[in-house]
Amino acid sequence: MKRLIAVFIMICLLAACASCGRKPDPNTDPDLNRPGENMEELPEESSTVVRESAVYGIIKKRAYDYNFDQMTAIEFAANLGLGWNLGNTLDATGGEGQSPIAQETSWGNPETTQGLIKAVADYGFTTLRIPITWYNFVDSNNNIDEAFLERVKQIVDWAIDEGLFVIINTHHETDWLKPTEADYPQVSEKLCRMWEQIGNYFADYDERLVFEAMNEPRVEDDWNGNYRSQSVVNKLGNDFVTTVRGLGGNNATRFLMVPCYAATSNSDVWKHYKMPDDERVILSVHAYLPYDFALNIYGTDKWRGNSHDTRDIDNLFSGISSVLHENGIACVIGEFGCMSKNGNLEDRIACTQYFAEKAAEAKVPIMWWDNNAFYEGETFGLIRRGTNVCEYPGIIEAMFNAWYGADIKFGEE
Repeated sequence: MKRLIAVFIMICLLAACASCGRKPDPNTDPDLNRPGENMEELPEESSTVVRESAVYGIIKKRAYDYNFDQMTAIEFAANLGLGWNLGNTLDATGGEGQSPIAQETSWGNPETTQGLIKAVADYGFTTLRIPITWYNFVDSNNNIDEAFLERVKQIVDWAIDEGLFVIINTHHETDWLKPTEADYPQVSEKLCRMWEQIGNYFADYDERLVFEAMNEPRVEDDWNGNYRSQSVVNKLGNDFVTTVRGLGGNNATRFLMVPCYAATSNSDVWKHYKMPDDERVILSVHAYLPYDFALNIYGTDKWRGNSHDTRDIDNLFSGISSVLHENGIACVIGEFGCMSKNGNLEDRIACTQYFAEKAAEAKVPIMWWDNNAFYEGETFGLIRRGTNVCEYPGIIEAMFNAWYGADIKFGEE
């Protein structure tokens, strides 16, 4: 039996190479992708993997196919397309710094596997955002533990090999990253020192790896801030860009993301944000809209598609056009989604479709927040960890068909 399987795999490899000159992913045996097992290291050629998923009939390019030399930030952002967040994982805060895996699994999620990242790419997502909390692995001199950097690199490499764009950030750093005038000097020093190390560690990676300065910088639970706190966030964004650019090499040209205060979707706050004077910087925005349906646990589970439901989404993209794009400012919606409530799948699909249609019209990339939660709390789970299967294919159908103007049915060839 094993001999027959080997012969079959060899025939498939020869056929694929003859037809397009690219080697397929050798890890076609699902037994190789069981969670918790060590994955075989992919060869360099895996970055040109041939995929059989129906969605690849509508995706024209992967991250390794682009020439970034003359690309504007708005053009680059649009090419990020549809993204997926590895939520509540490297950004978890438990584990007491014992080991990278102890932190990664401290909020109940399993250790991230190569199979999961492959599944994200197989479903057709073009960007992986990796939220990362660093402080448990930063010493009193602001030096980052090498083991933690190595774990981040491992997951980044899996994603790059799958043809994905990758975004890494500093996430739940709220214990020390306080955007107040009094805290600014030490916060800036620590933030810049961290990004100096991260930038040097990933110095050889090209524009397919994006650095995002901060997550939702804010003063405790004040989500709009005031002139002073907003100004501190402005300065921290500038400090981040100056630090990364000063490292030279690929860091001089890679695309960077900076959030306004709290990464809010409130366009009135954007108007007070002064973007760094750099043509390759993108504004990071989070948008769980409409709030009562998408994010408020105690809100409604109904989406009726009337003006009351669509108003906030319409205002979001209208603001992106008038406040950002018309002024040459690129935008990435680094987090969006809508929670599962009382089995309201059809409502979620309709909301996601409307959101994705508006994003497609504006050419603004959107990244689904997936925390692997399906039963309680903030139930944004989409691809179940362990099985690496999407529990709600209708949601990704809505996203992809809206973005690409297609009619793909996931699970159907």
